[in-house]
Amino acid sequence: MKRILSSTIQVFKQIKSDPMMFAACFTPFVMGALIKFGIPFLERITDFSLQAYYPIFDLLLSIMAPVLLCFAFAMITLEEIDDKVSRYFSITPLGKSGYLFTRLGVPSIISAVIAFIVLLLFSLEKLSIGMTICLALLGSLQAIIVSLMIITLSSNKLEGIPDSRGILRSLHCLRNLGYLKEIVILVSTATPKEYLNYLEERHYPYIVSGNDHVDYEKAFQILHEQYGCKYMRTDSGGGLTNKLLENGLIDEISLVISPCFVGNKEKQLFDNLLLSEKVNLELQGTENAEHGCLSLRYAVKNKD
Repeated sequence: MKRILSSTIQVFKQIKSDPMMFAACFTPFVMGALIKFGIPFLERITDFSLQAYYPIFDLLLSIMAPVLLCFAFAMITLEEIDDKVSRYFSITPLGKSGYLFTRLGVPSIISAVIAFIVLLLFSLEKLSIGMTICLALLGSLQAIIVSLMIITLSSNKLEGIPDSRGILRSLHCLRNLGYLKEIVILVSTATPKEYLNYLEERHYPYIVSGNDHVDYEKAFQILHEQYGCKYMRTDSGGGLTNKLLENGLIDEISLVISPCFVGNKEKQLFDNLLLSEKVNLELQGTENAEHGCLSLRYAVKNKD
């Protein structure tokens, strides 16, 4: 529960930093006040009755709060997906289920409460408590559907661009997780100057190594000398893993075998691995994991 609360607070901090999304969180109360006091005022000055449309205005109030709040959470989630940050959560104490709950479950619960309050304060019809609760829950359910549609149908802004070109623009998502002491960016001499200025303005330390691409062996040596790093772990995809393995920079490989077939459409962990010689592995240990998975730990031995 503490991890979920911490992750939720970080999302609200990100929403607060964006004026548009921050304003969206208060819009239901502003619109509620306009409807509650504006509609009767218009009726008085125009002698035109809108009473037949009161249920529609109340329905709008029940939908507005959940949709706007879940929209803000969906935008944060999209930003995390674009920057490949969402993958990181699966190996943090929060886990995948906790991540999904904080991005979908938490906003739906909060939005249902807000919708209930908005209806109590600003509804034009005299709604019973039971009807108010039902409308708030239905509005919250609809908001979840809208959020899922936004996340599913929206395409990534960044895709397939090397990190040495300077694409990570939402590093605050990682810095705000609470699980990291500091973030050090590895760049090359080919990294745009504009991106280095971006890092300096936000006080992110970076290490320059390599020309067109990051020289990981040199970068790791600098990390050891300047930051005292003795152990390093990579949780990225096959591209970085292959590069480190090809350069003999991996001492141990941890694999998790999941009991399912994915076919040949999924990305392969060691796809396009270029090795001049075979690399031997020595089994160090096995462990039964959750959901029928098997965890294997191998030491990388010397090449033949």
